[in-house]
Amino acid sequence: MSPLPGVVFLGTAEFALPALRALHASGRFRLLAAVSRPPRPAGRGRRMRQPPVGEEAMALGIPLLQPEKAGEAGFLRRLSALDPQVMVCAAYGLYMPRELLETAPYGVVNVHPSMLPRHRGAAPIQRAIMEGDGETALCFMLTDSRGWDTGPVLRCYPRRIEPRESAGTLHDALAGMAGERVEEVLEGYLAGRIVPEPQRGEPTYAEKVGRGETVLDWWRPASEVDRTVRALSPWPGARTGFRDRVLKVLECLPVDGEGEPGTIIGLDEGFPLVACGRGAVRLLRVQPQSRGRMSGDDFVRGYSPRPGERLEHDG
Repeated sequence: MSPLPGVVFLGTAEFALPALRALHASGRFRLLAAVSRPPRPAGRGRRMRQPPVGEEAMALGIPLLQPEKAGEAGFLRRLSALDPQVMVCAAYGLYMPRELLETAPYGVVNVHPSMLPRHRGAAPIQRAIMEGDGETALCFMLTDSRGWDTGPVLRCYPRRIEPRESAGTLHDALAGMAGERVEEVLEGYLAGRIVPEPQRGEPTYAEKVGRGETVLDWWRPASEVDRTVRALSPWPGARTGFRDRVLKVLECLPVDGEGEPGTIIGLDEGFPLVACGRGAVRLLRVQPQSRGRMSGDDFVRGYSPRPGERLEHDG
């Protein structure tokens, strides 16, 4: 009986966990090692914290490699010694040089949460919601050295974006799909049943969301304000200003209403109502600076926002 194909997994962020767990539990592959970015200082005490994939690999007893750069000579030697047949990458976050890509004969299969070539890049989930896309996908592709997310596609699995979907719920759904599909894609690819095909269509790029983009522009229509809030929920959170302090808006709902954009124009079912460039939004969940998350009606009870008060940009 021939040995099972050996796989090395590269990932860092939480998005990668379902695929890592699926390969660890697989009866069709041997998970040789996990590779993640190194621990980083975090929290008020700046203690070193393992990234999600590092924590999970240690908990599952998977050999763990954590180079500062994926092109380090020592790391590449250790990787080559594992003799993987194929590698899988999901939310790894480091540039992979040609030497790494050529370590396994079947290359590196990357898991990307968009309908390629749309939304190549760092923030495909957030950009899809911000831009009002009705559909996205989970794509498995081969990583090449030409650019970010430019390689040929193995399989894409479409996923409808629900009208009230947040980046958090879409992230979890697509990550779950990766865990459900990774074995069948790898098996089909290694057996020759799945053949890589060049990406077709006009590419777009999903740049990382800049800090300035997290500040709500109340002069935009309520539908666009709502999309921004959902695209930035639960992290980093859309920001505005209230009484010279930062107020994060974590969930809102577009409704009818009019007034000076950014002004509280009253209450709607007990929740603050804020005028936008067109329409208004009901603030359903917020987080005042240095406080925990709370519902909009708890915010009303605790802060007593007055009609006519402005939610100013906090800069």
